[in-house]
Amino acid sequence: MKHLVDSGCTKIILACNTSHLFLPEIYEKVPELRNKVLNIIDNCIEEIKNDGADVVYLLGSEGTIESRIYQSKLEQNGIKCLVPEPKEYGLLRECIEAVKQNRYTDEIQYKFSTLVGNYLLWTK
Repeated sequence: MKHLVDSGCTKIILACNTSHLFLPEIYEKVPELRNKVLNIIDNCIEEIKNDGADVVYLLGSEGTIESRIYQSKLEQNGIKCLVPEPKEYGLLRECIEAVKQNRYTDEIQYKFSTLVGNYLLWTK
C-alpha cells in the first residue's frame, strides 16, 4: 500500500473484509496510510447507525464471521450482530462462491433464501 501511495494513489479500497484485521498493524508501521484507506467495515457500520438499526444479520465468509471483525465493531456501537450457525457456513460459502463466479442460478437463489429465511425464523 505504501508503494501505491508513493506512486500517487490517493485512496485505497480493501475489497476483502477480513484483510481489515491487518490495518492497525499497517497503520502502526506506515501512519500516513490511515487517511488513504477507505475502511469498508467502518463505513458500513456508520451507514447502519445512520439507518437507526440496532440489530443486524451478518452474511459473510467463515473468515469474516470467525474473525469477529464486524461483531466487535458493531457491539462497540451498541448494535447487536447475529450470524449464521457454523453448520450453515457451507451453504453460505456455496452462495458466496456462486456469485463471485457468476454462477447465480435459481437453485442458488433458493438456497440463499432458505438461509436468510432461517434467520427470520429465529428472530420471531
